[in-house]
Amino acid sequence: MKFRFLLLVCFAPALASATEADKIFDACWPATATHVEASQCLGKALQARRNTLEATYEKASKRAKSVDRDMTKSNMERYANQHAKLETSQRQFQRYVKAECGRVLAAYTNGNGGGDAYAVCEIRLID
Repeated sequence: MKFRFLLLVCFAPALASATEADKIFDACWPATATHVEASQCLGKALQARRNTLEATYEKASKRAKSVDRDMTKSNMERYANQHAKLETSQRQFQRYVKAECGRVLAAYTNGNGGGDAYAVCEIRLID
């Protein structure tokens, strides 16, 4: 219980507007949960969000390729760069998530809970 309180006190300011991440954190940390169980729960929640993000990206990628083809066929090649822009945006978002959640993780230095804080950070940013 002390560990949960420590996580809430240290990480709460970063999650002030992250109600969905708060709900996930609270669901994964019931009073009787062990750290291992809570970490597994957060891992599953994070993987679900990653899967949704990937599926959304794939759908957007197909649509962007279609727009690029249509623009090329219409002799409007200068606008046929939607897929490249989407790929760039995705890479930049992934770098941002890694940097921001790395910053959150660094606040935990050698303490317990850094991995959980990283997972909650990533959930917050993906949602």
